[in-house]
Amino acid sequence: MPRYFENWSRTYSCVASYHIVAKSEHQVIQAIELARSVRKPLRVVGTGHSPSDIACTSGILLSLDGMNKVLKVDTEQNEITVQAGMKLWELNEVLHKLGWAFPNLGSITEQSIAGAISTATHGTGLNFGNVSTAVVELTMITATGETVVANSHVDATFFSAAVCSLGALGVITRVTLKCSNAFKLKAYQEGVKFDYLMDRFEELAASAEHVRFHWFPLTDDIAIWRASKTTEERNPLQRSWYHDKLCGYYLYEAALYLSAFIPSITPHINRAHCRLEAAKKWPTGPEAGPRHLIDDSFRVFAMECLFRQYVNEWALDRKDAPSALRMLKTMIEEKKWMVHAPVEIRLAQKDDIMLSPATGRDTCYIGVIMYKPYEHTIPYSDYWEGYESIMKSLGGRPHWAKAFKLGPVELARVYPRFTEFVGLVKKMDPEGIFANDYIRRHILGQPATSTLISASKL
Repeated sequence: MPRYFENWSRTYSCVASYHIVAKSEHQVIQAIELARSVRKPLRVVGTGHSPSDIACTSGILLSLDGMNKVLKVDTEQNEITVQAGMKLWELNEVLHKLGWAFPNLGSITEQSIAGAISTATHGTGLNFGNVSTAVVELTMITATGETVVANSHVDATFFSAAVCSLGALGVITRVTLKCSNAFKLKAYQEGVKFDYLMDRFEELAASAEHVRFHWFPLTDDIAIWRASKTTEERNPLQRSWYHDKLCGYYLYEAALYLSAFIPSITPHINRAHCRLEAAKKWPTGPEAGPRHLIDDSFRVFAMECLFRQYVNEWALDRKDAPSALRMLKTMIEEKKWMVHAPVEIRLAQKDDIMLSPATGRDTCYIGVIMYKPYEHTIPYSDYWEGYESIMKSLGGRPHWAKAFKLGPVELARVYPRFTEFVGLVKKMDPEGIFANDYIRRHILGQPATSTLISASKL
């Protein structure tokens, strides 16, 4: 039956002709056969956390929510094989019981395993890759219904394409992941000024195993979050209804809504938000220095994303990050854009995955945000265009799960193996079974074929 789908940020939606929840690989094959027979595209849909239209189609929406089981645990290799519909938070719980953990995670864990690796979801850390780099092997059902097992030993080229494939090569049904032993992280945050970070970027980026910077635009304030492994006893973050809910959520959203009508208050909101972050009820340890927390790694990695939002994120060669941030700060101030906070700055180790934004270079991700308080539409297109012009001028690569405008010609300039990936797509899916508007626009360079209900402009 038809199904209305809308992503979490409510920036894209669609009405699919069919909605299928597969519970087995056989049912996935049947769904692909249906797509071929009715000549409609098929897209796998997870929790819809991507703010782009990557999952949207007027054809068949295939959910893997019924495929969320553990299939194999290899205690000698610290490897686990799971069905691809399992959510990251579910996997975290399984790994915790096994005494294992992901070596690195992003801020949210609602995504499915298939969705997270298909778009190279990432956390932060100079010596840590994105989630796709943890994949040892995966199973994929192709457009012909063939079951293909991909790993670096059998076909390194195909494996490099498959672990970040945007759903364009087939339906991933199972994934084997390399895990680490469970560990605790000791995290703390402190404030510095913008120029201080710019002058010491490499030094501060290497000051802990995992480092994240939040810059609050229209101010000079930077919050540095650091986390490293520890064997100390747990000392978890103390939640405060006053700071986290009343001030950090309800009053913050109300203030952002008011700023839509009185933009001049935005700098004050950003400054207050920075101070609120610093005032969170972080536990205090016996030693002097910044306040800190100690907890299981997956709990420390997690971060509250607050309310619905427009978000844009690109990846740069790490050495270009300070230049990009200085240019962005100058542009915001000269244009007098009343933009929201934070600008998030994260780090990743280079890899050799074909479409990974970190392929071939140590990477810095710079993300910008505009919130949608009470679902109110906030102007952001000028900010996005200015930000993207800076990213493009420095050879930036857009995050695949975000909305962006680049087509195949521009993407081929920044992804050395992009043409190779396109060739694989055309070879494995010549009829375009998995080609929705997102794939046609960014990968194939073809016009749209379906009607999407869009709540925002690209």
